[in-house]
Amino acid sequence: RALLALFLATAVWLFRCVPTQRNVRWAYALLFGMPLLFFVVLAPYFQTAVMRPSLSARAYLDTYHMFPLLISASIGLLPVTLFESAALVSACLLASVAGLAASGLLFDSSELGWLWILLVASGIGTLAGVSQTALMLQNFRDAATDPLTGLPNRRAGVNLLALQWEQARRNHGPFSVAMIDLDGFKRVNDTHGHEAGDRVLVGFAVRLRETLRAGDSLLRWGGEEFLAVLPGAESHDAVRRLEKMLHECTVLEPDGVPLTFSAGVAERGTDASSNPEALVALADRRMYEAKAAGRASVVAGPT
Repeated sequence: RALLALFLATAVWLFRCVPTQRNVRWAYALLFGMPLLFFVVLAPYFQTAVMRPSLSARAYLDTYHMFPLLISASIGLLPVTLFESAALVSACLLASVAGLAASGLLFDSSELGWLWILLVASGIGTLAGVSQTALMLQNFRDAATDPLTGLPNRRAGVNLLALQWEQARRNHGPFSVAMIDLDGFKRVNDTHGHEAGDRVLVGFAVRLRETLRAGDSLLRWGGEEFLAVLPGAESHDAVRRLEKMLHECTVLEPDGVPLTFSAGVAERGTDASSNPEALVALADRRMYEAKAAGRASVVAGPT
């Protein structure tokens, strides 16, 4: 038991700082696998306990036979997928059967009832664990998604920016962002009402998303502002694509008047930005320069 505790503590230390999906699954495998292996290794000693007439020996045996049951029930304490839960339940069942076989009790009718109880506990644990995962995912989507447009919101965008910025920095590749603001949107709200304004925003978001590449991201930054994240795009490429959007991404007011947008572009290398926050701030300033220059235009730095 001391060796098992030491091994599990070592595993926790090894995986504590790298929360990738692969490492999480390895941690699950170790967390459940090592106690089950411990149970199987001890199984031959169960036969010795069976041969002893004392009540304490029988209680010792019953306690360890509950080991897989306790482990399968603990699945409900963790957010797991159905695949992960099925793998863990299978391991518990195999360990229980191996333990009964090693102790010579596999065909003992009084012991086979444990397998049925184990199946029931595993089903309850699976339902609880998968439900936790579904609830966590839904909460994450609610927290990370703009309810009007369905785009990632600013909170999620900050994390996305940091991740893609770091990838571009490591690969020494280009990385552009564009702050896009719908021109004349206040007039739409004042003239046609907020519901009409919401419909215009949704339509604008759809058209923008359709004109971006598969690897690009579009975020609802706030109000009528959207941030396009363009990994792998040089500044002049981003400007060319945004100017193309100005001609293709036509959004109409409720009375049929076309709306345009103004955009500011900043690129990691060209503008020598030290962090993603500075890059976004620069793109935002250039967007306001485009507004001041007459709107319906794109402003970028020197290329």
